[in-house]
Formats: sequence, structure tokens, C-alpha cells
Amino acid sequence: MKRILLFIITVCLFGSIYIVAQENDLFVLLEERWKEFKDSKEDIVLNEELVIDEEEEAVYVDHNLSELIGLNANEIIETFGEPKRIDPTPYGYDWYVYTNETTSHVQVGMKNDQVNTVYVMGDSINIEPLQFGQSFDEADEIVSFEHAVTYKNGFSSYTFKVKEEELKTTPLIQLSNEIFIQCYFDAVKDSLTAIRLIDGETLLQQRMYELEYRGPLPEELEENDKSWPKMETAMEQQINEMTNVLRYSFDLPLLSPHEEVSDVARAHSKDMYEQNYFAHERPNGDGLKERLDEGNIYFVAAGENIAAQHADSIAAMFGWLNSEGHREALLNDQYTHLGVGVYRYYYTQNFITRQ
Repeated sequence: MKRILLFIITVCLFGSIYIVAQENDLFVLLEERWKEFKDSKEDIVLNEELVIDEEEEAVYVDHNLSELIGLNANEIIETFGEPKRIDPTPYGYDWYVYTNETTSHVQVGMKNDQVNTVYVMGDSINIEPLQFGQSFDEADEIVSFEHAVTYKNGFSSYTFKVKEEELKTTPLIQLSNEIFIQCYFDAVKDSLTAIRLIDGETLLQQRMYELEYRGPLPEELEENDKSWPKMETAMEQQINEMTNVLRYSFDLPLLSPHEEVSDVARAHSKDMYEQNYFAHERPNGDGLKERLDEGNIYFVAAGENIAAQHADSIAAMFGWLNSEGHREALLNDQYTHLGVGVYRYYYTQNFITRQ
């Protein structure tokens, strides 16, 4: 059967997209409670392999977001319930993950038995006075986004410089010297899509903005740290979940996880890291089609997003969302399955369509 190979390659600072087709086609201002998930009497069916019950995974919080910073693990469990899982990170804290992969995705960072960061995504969560779906200008009128924000720690001073492009996609708000909010915008739709509450130490450690500083910088995790495999698996799961929450908000079919496709994606991320390149094609010229064929994976159509040197899965996701080519893959209504592979700070998403 003749196969038609279609390449669409977009190279950006944060990644690129590659598509193959085969013929055969938060703070103190937050004064109201987070809302419970919208009532639903029916399960949501995602292809034949994946069924998610919204009510079973509902999350409810009786706290303003800023009040979560500093709570201990027992208090978080009292507030949210038991997490779906606990994910390690390269930054010395663990994510307590709460998600139903449709209307809500919440990650609560826990370091030394205290909350240091909270990430929320999904239209079922109340973040007043901001609102998910709000435009940049509407949010700016409420909180006033700035190009420079300074964090002080003793005699040390750290100024985060927010570039113009970052201001439109991931602006930074300072609530106090110790607490910040990152707003994640879908710049194409001009819509607030997620927010992250984060303390100054964690923001500094993850270095997500250009930095002017006077004082020491936190040490980075050693590249050969034995804990990397667990952290990579955790970021893969987070990307899978956030992808489905995002697609659900666009009324798109959700994607079933595909472990063999994940193996292909994982191998490509590792290969890029070890051979020091960033591309869809290996140095020998093999691309996504050849890699999927090597994995004996049947597909009607396939696409790929790659990214490198993002601080975490959240940053990689919004890098893809705000790039035209990557966005097309994330929101393609023909894809049915997804495999994600992370190696160190290299990220690969492989999408496929199966009949």
C-alpha cells in the first residue's frame, strides 16, 4: 500500500512539529471558593479504550489559592482528598496530582512538608477575580502585568525580566515578596487557560524568565541523578493529562494513551539528548514514520511535537499551545491516541490515528 509522507516542520525556540499521513485515511484576592465540577450524569467516552467519570474525580477546595502556600501534606489531603498520585520533580518538591482529565487538572507542590506551588487548569475551577477564558486585556486591568518583578532573599536580590512575548503568554504577578502568580494564556485564542501560584524560591530555582541578580543561585539537579527516570515518567503523565483537559475545553475527542507510541517518543527524546541535536529526523535521516515503523505501530496518520530545555511539563505544554504548528497537532480532531516521551529536559509528543 502506497504511503504518502507529509512533512510540516516548524522550528521555534521551544520546539517543532512534524506530521505524517498515510493513505488510508490566588491569592488574597481570591475570595470565593473553588466550584465543584459541573454536574454530570453520564460518563465521558474517549475512544473505545478510555472512560473517565467526572463525578468520581471531582476536586473541591475551601481555600483561597494563596492560603494553600505553606500548608502541610495532611492539610492538603483534608482539603483535596487523596491525590491520584505523587510525582517527583527535578526541583526538590513533589506534585500532588488531582485530575479527571476533562474539566480540571490540579497539581499541588509539596517541599519539606509545605506547599510551595499550586497549578490549576480547567473551566470548573473558580479563580476570581480572574476567570478562565478572560482576555489578556481584561486580566491586565485587574492585576496589572509588569515587565520586571523582583524577589528579595536577605541581602540577595533577583529581578525576573518578562519579555514582550512572555508578557502575552506567561505574565508574572507579584502578590508579596514571597508569593507570585504565573498566568498561562492561550495567545491565539486570547484566553486565560491556567494559573500557577509559586513561591519566590521555587520561581528562582526553575529560572523560567531572564534573570538579573545579586546573590547565589540555587544548585541544579545533577544530570546523572538516579531519580530522573521517575521524574521523566511523571512529566509524561502530566502532559497526557493536560493534553486531554485542553482538548476537552475545545470539545475535541480525548486521546487514549498508547504505551508503544510512548516508547517511540521516549527513545527520540533520549536520542536528541545523547546525540546533542534537536530535530524530528535522526542524524541518519530517519523521521517519525521510520520510528513508528520500527516500533511495529499501525497508524493512518501521525504527528509529532518536540520541545527542549523547558523547566517542566507545564512550560512545554504552553510552548506548544502558543505555536501555530504545534497547536494544530494538539487540537487535531482526527487523532485518537497519544504517546509522550520525556528524557531530561527533552519532550516528545507522538500523536496517531487508528481506525
